[in-house]
Amino acid sequence: MANIDLFTRPAKSVPFEDVIAFLDQRYEENIRLDYKADFSSAEPAKELAKDLAAFANTQGGVLLIGIEEERSESKLNAKPKLPAVGRKKTKLSEDSETRIRDVALSLVHVYPPVQLDVHIYPMTSDRELILVQIFSDDEIHWTEGRTGFYVRDGDRCKPVPGTAEQLELLRSRREKIYAYRDTLFREGFQHLNVAVFDSHYGDQSKCPLPLLSLSIVPIVPSKHLATTDRLIELTSQLESRADREWTFPPRTRDEMSGSDRLYLFLTEQDRQRRGVSGPPHFTEIHTNGFIFYAQPFGETIEKSGQSVTTIRDHYILVRLIPFLLFAKRFYTEVGYLGLVSFRLEILLAPAGAYFQFQGAEVERRIVESKISILVEFGIFEFTDGRMFELLIEVYRELVWAGGRGVGASEESLKNKLKTLWTPTGLAVPVLARG
Repeated sequence: MANIDLFTRPAKSVPFEDVIAFLDQRYEENIRLDYKADFSSAEPAKELAKDLAAFANTQGGVLLIGIEEERSESKLNAKPKLPAVGRKKTKLSEDSETRIRDVALSLVHVYPPVQLDVHIYPMTSDRELILVQIFSDDEIHWTEGRTGFYVRDGDRCKPVPGTAEQLELLRSRREKIYAYRDTLFREGFQHLNVAVFDSHYGDQSKCPLPLLSLSIVPIVPSKHLATTDRLIELTSQLESRADREWTFPPRTRDEMSGSDRLYLFLTEQDRQRRGVSGPPHFTEIHTNGFIFYAQPFGETIEKSGQSVTTIRDHYILVRLIPFLLFAKRFYTEVGYLGLVSFRLEILLAPAGAYFQFQGAEVERRIVESKISILVEFGIFEFTDGRMFELLIEVYRELVWAGGRGVGASEESLKNKLKTLWTPTGLAVPVLARG
């Protein structure tokens, strides 16, 4: 199967066959994808400048030129019309890449300029298809003599005049976005303490086991993507499985909803009352797309006459994989295909812990009190291959934290992951398509 990821690979490394395979999927235009049959005939340079600036000011993305649009009456966003015929070359456009880069340099104002990558695919002697990748950054990009500020709107998928609020957000993008995402994360832990820990331990810090938390949130969590009633529906419809018994969201749970979020949890008392094996857990899903999950994990064993806690990599993976699959399905269902920020954290108990990789205990105790992994990626380009890359990235961090990082090659990490998945059928190509 072709690798149809046009977003993260360098444009020059994407073969024409992969572009065609991507088009065959008939993805709708969205905040990170746009189709154009050709450069605008009226003022092509100015219109292209708006497109480039809007992508750069929002979340970056891909512009495919030479693709006619097919739009139904009930759909706002277009799909590509197949087969692709490309755009007709003219004497004035013999070097389309130079033309695009000249527009970015001369009509989109700020330094450094818009970052982009271009690949021209000759289709016939007089027709071509153009792949343009535009990358987002922390600058504000203007057009029209520094008077036009454009963004891409998730609902309209076209350059639209930016508002004063959006301009202010861009001016302090990193600080404000990071602060709000951190607030959501802290609130998740606060709600975890109230719902799960207070009645048993007093608070999370007194839990004797390590705590695993997984969270994911839109890069700019400013819009409500679904109502709480819709959240309740989706948690049942989009359940994702990792092994024979574990799913996300966890099946054994109580539900409670607020005005803007849904809580799914199992307390220690309820666990004992129901006779459920495994520790308590907590999930929070916000109407703005923030998804938070936390659960104590690990087991206590005797080592050199002392009780110590061990952490198995298998336990983390069988929770991580369905969490990511649920997130992908959830965001797709509510129509969000932009960038997200994913975080995995392990908070260790005061006594520390040992890692176990494939049943082989690591001799060195983990000395960090917290293991934290933060990754940003686009839901739209979260293909099978990107899923595998993300799992490798997370697993590599766990290997380093467990004292096994030195000399661990990419191939050895892949083999270890495949070995872990085999007993329970956790083959990434199967799961990632789900």
